[in-house]
Amino acid sequence: MRLKWQSREIFSSSNCQDNEMSLATRIRQEVANNREHIIALAQNLIRVPSFSGDSEGLSEIAEITSAEMKHMGFSVELVEAQKGLTNVIGKLQDSQDAPCILFNGHVDVVPVTDEENWVLAPFSATVRDSRIYGRGACDMKGGLTAMLAAPRIVRSLFHNMKFNIILAATVDEEIGGFTGLKYVVEQGLKADMAIVCEPTDLSIVNICKGLLWLKLTTRGKSAHGGMPENGINAIYKMAKILTLLEHHDFKQAPHPVLGRPTINVGSIKGGQKPNIVPDSCQADIDIRYLPTQDHLTIITELKNLIADLGESDPQIEAELEMIRYRSSLEIKKDSTIIQTILAGANDIIGREPGFMGMISPADSEYLVRAGIPAVMYGPGHDSLCHTTNEWIAIDDILEATCIYAAIILRSHGLESYSDSC
Repeated sequence: MRLKWQSREIFSSSNCQDNEMSLATRIRQEVANNREHIIALAQNLIRVPSFSGDSEGLSEIAEITSAEMKHMGFSVELVEAQKGLTNVIGKLQDSQDAPCILFNGHVDVVPVTDEENWVLAPFSATVRDSRIYGRGACDMKGGLTAMLAAPRIVRSLFHNMKFNIILAATVDEEIGGFTGLKYVVEQGLKADMAIVCEPTDLSIVNICKGLLWLKLTTRGKSAHGGMPENGINAIYKMAKILTLLEHHDFKQAPHPVLGRPTINVGSIKGGQKPNIVPDSCQADIDIRYLPTQDHLTIITELKNLIADLGESDPQIEAELEMIRYRSSLEIKKDSTIIQTILAGANDIIGREPGFMGMISPADSEYLVRAGIPAVMYGPGHDSLCHTTNEWIAIDDILEATCIYAAIILRSHGLESYSDSC
């Protein structure tokens, strides 16, 4: 039997007599039945201070996510690039025919540097005014909760249906994901489509700027500060280059969603004392670039720009080093993953979600690079990420759980199964 969303032919084997209730209503009802469990799960996740790179906190949260997956019948694998930095990969793959859908959520959070300014303790996971407060509530333990809860809902409704789902609870996204999803993908993780459950206010993020971090170093010559003519001031040379970069537009037309590429000098250091001409200066540069650009081409472009400046000032000696990059990406709106999300969301809320772009692809980059079409789509607003008194609305978590459940069923829409009544 095939899933028929527009009819009333699909219903829980435990309640087959109720064929007048729409599937969307049944999902909402099942989520309501599990409301207290879902809220408690979110609170348990938020109460763990799972800072990036902290093996103690990350091991503790791995125990929670793995137990939740095992309870739903998932086989669980613990994948570690470093001891204690535990990625939890749950697989429910008893269908050989259905496409595999992967949900990813990162378990790490950024530090709390201003605890005295929090109205509620940052790891109390206090519920107030239908919100859960705490570090990581929005980014992204709310989305993590929804992705862990959605399979529970569909399995409750369809006991005998066969599924092809992967849940990936991964570490260290906040510091690049190198020991997290990047490492997991490199070990051979495969899926047909993926949702990264980052907070997007349940809009689909299918297009992102790339990220490029560079270290610019200028070299000079030391001399006494009272006789600067005997030296070469590396800070002055840096200032000339940075003034040029400030006004560099990369000769790119504005993107209709992402706007223009940007460049920001985030930190600078140089010299030792006021009475010494500095012989070196370093600046850290952040560039966000468009899908029409390539990070290596940008580096070459900037090197040529500095070389041209050197024609008018032969004393400029500069080095440009790449520290880190993330690819820009764009997933087409007619892709299977986007069409599945649109259909699943429409089933639950009666309309299709909107689209938006972001200034970084987060961990979705690693999936796309590996050939897995992936978008970001999750509860919570990104303006709350990393903020003092961070929170997420309980209704947003529940809504995401409903939609994720519908997406799972939509992704299995051609799966044949027998559900005895």
